[in-house]
Amino acid sequence: MNFVLLEKYLKAYKENFQYVNRNEIYKWQVLKVFQDNWNINAVDFPGMLEASLTETDNLLTSTNYYPKRMVVFNARSSPEEVRVLFSELFDEEKDLTIRLNIFSEKFEKLNKKNHSDKPKDYQDHRAMMVYLTLRYPERYFLYKYGMFAKFCEKLEYPYAFAKGKNENVVQFLNVCQMCKAFLRQDQELVRLHENRLKDNCYRDTSLNILTQDFIYSITEYLDKFIALEDQIERRAVAGSIEKISSDVPFPYED
Repeated sequence: MNFVLLEKYLKAYKENFQYVNRNEIYKWQVLKVFQDNWNINAVDFPGMLEASLTETDNLLTSTNYYPKRMVVFNARSSPEEVRVLFSELFDEEKDLTIRLNIFSEKFEKLNKKNHSDKPKDYQDHRAMMVYLTLRYPERYFLYKYGMFAKFCEKLEYPYAFAKGKNENVVQFLNVCQMCKAFLRQDQELVRLHENRLKDNCYRDTSLNILTQDFIYSITEYLDKFIALEDQIERRAVAGSIEKISSDVPFPYED
């Protein structure tokens, strides 16, 4: 990983922290709602699940992507089966990749049984990592394949992607841990992060959500701010040169 570039992005992230925060603060709010509502043993499991995921639209719903809708649909049709699926997914004594495979395969079969008219269930790595991060925000990180691929390209991180493979998630978690160790050293950033969290936000003392936010910002926000700053600096330098030139007396001939 190119840590010189990472330093440059960190500087831009801090300088534009409030802009990013206005767009991304919802993630800490979503986590607070989930943590306040989640109860695997709830009598009304579908109702509990829906309440836990009520604010997750930006994470679990987008154009042609509906994992939240499908997981709630199936919980209403087969509440005990979906309860077991989440219990297995959240069982930290089992290997992560095994849990991802089990949840994906079993949910696909269940959805075909319950909603044969809706064969696509959308329970991909992104969705499963949302569930895991909501449940264990001190252990996991919000994941998107495209985000991770763009980050690796920008930071010159050598990794050969194979779309749909569990290894992508494992590598992403490793990269997140590297970035978190880097960010934790910056006390100015940690203070900015702590001060922006209100009572309706998950406290994120592990800095895991902050780390993902930084990675996402690199792929979506920071290049334009860096380019703008470079443009301003170039204009300032050009203006200084022009002023110096105008202040120097024009040479004359005898």
